[in-house]
Amino acid sequence: MPLHTRWSSDEIPAPARPSWQVLLGEQHGIVTYEQLRSYGHSAADVTANLRAGRWRRVLPRVYATFTGELPRPARLHAALRYGGHHAVLSHRTAAEEWGFLPIADHPVEITVPYTSSAISHKPSVVVHRSRALRYTTVGTTLPRTRTTDTILDLAVAEQTGRQATMLIVDLVSRSSVSVASMLDCFQLRPPFRFRSAIRRGLSW
Repeated sequence: MPLHTRWSSDEIPAPARPSWQVLLGEQHGIVTYEQLRSYGHSAADVTANLRAGRWRRVLPRVYATFTGELPRPARLHAALRYGGHHAVLSHRTAAEEWGFLPIADHPVEITVPYTSSAISHKPSVVVHRSRALRYTTVGTTLPRTRTTDTILDLAVAEQTGRQATMLIVDLVSRSSVSVASMLDCFQLRPPFRFRSAIRRGLSW
C-alpha cells in the first residue's frame, strides 16, 4: 500500500490547476511557499504581503492569507502542509477528530516519516515520527492515524504504565473500537513501551 499523498499544485499543469480561490477554500486560507510560487507569486510579492500584514507566517514556509486567530481547520491544514506530503494527524489531534477526546487548545500533533525534516514548533505543532505510516493511516479528508493506532499511540505517550492501562480501558470501553481490532493492532505493531500495561488494559 503506498504512502498517503495529498494533492499538490506543483504536480499538475498550470491550465488544469484549480483557481486560487478554490485552493484557499480547500485549505482554509493556508498555503505553502511552494504553492504561492506555483501560482505566480514572486518571492518579493510574498515578502511584501507579509510586511503589509495581509498574510502571516504560521509555520516555516506555511502562511495564512488572512489576519486574526486561526480557526481549527486552518491550524490542522497548516500543520499537515508543514509536515509534508505524507504527514498525518495523530495522537491527541487524531483522537479529537475521531471523537474519542474533547477538542482542546493543544498543539496539533502530526506523524511524519523518519525521512522528513519537519520538527516540532510549539505551540503550533508537535511532530512524531514513524516507520509504519503505510499501515497506520486512513485517507480521510485530513489524513489521520487509524482508530486503533490512535489509541495505541496515546497509551504509549502516557507517563506511567498504569495511566496507559487506564487509557486503553477508557477509550476502548466507550468507543466503537473492538478489543479484537486493538489486539490485532497490538500484534502487528507492538508498542515500544508499556507493552504489559497495554495488554493488561485489553484483557479487562
